[in-house]
Amino acid sequence: MENKADEKDVCAHVKAAQAGDRSAFSKLVQLNQRYLRAFIASRTEYTQDVDDLAQEAFILAYGNLKKIDDPAVFRSWLTGIALNLIRNHRRKHLRSTPHEPDIIQELLDAQQLSGSISTEDTTDFTGLSGCFLMLEPDQQAILRDHYVEGFSVKQLCEKFTVKHSTMTMRLYRCREWLRDCIIKQQQGESE
Repeated sequence: MENKADEKDVCAHVKAAQAGDRSAFSKLVQLNQRYLRAFIASRTEYTQDVDDLAQEAFILAYGNLKKIDDPAVFRSWLTGIALNLIRNHRRKHLRSTPHEPDIIQELLDAQQLSGSISTEDTTDFTGLSGCFLMLEPDQQAILRDHYVEGFSVKQLCEKFTVKHSTMTMRLYRCREWLRDCIIKQQQGESE
């Protein structure tokens, strides 16, 4: 949001829309349309689908508006809807193995949406892409399935036919290796 006044307007519009005021929801669309389109456009290579995805996000938001307990979270909630639509869109339209840069972006999106990375975080993730590509294909697949596709550890165990403790250790080792790799790259750049 631009400022606190905009935030208060959004809260008022969300409450009014939840009470059935369609013009209040129209105002929410007007206030968030540019942001949502830019968000979607930055995360998909299919620019012709941006408007459709944004429209679908607003339609889903309208249908589920009563589920929002705190009107102040409307934009982040709407962003989550859009992110899920983008993921579904990629599954439908991309080849079976996504482009590696898309996987990196999806990993970052998942971390941002879960709150692990703040939208204001200034951490440099440029090393993540290179480090991710240095992982073995099966390690990449585990990270992709868990963080991008949303597989639970139990589902990963079934897919890769390993025990729960084995899978949690593999996830831990992949995360640790990525962290160490990024730190080494950052230290090499600062020297």
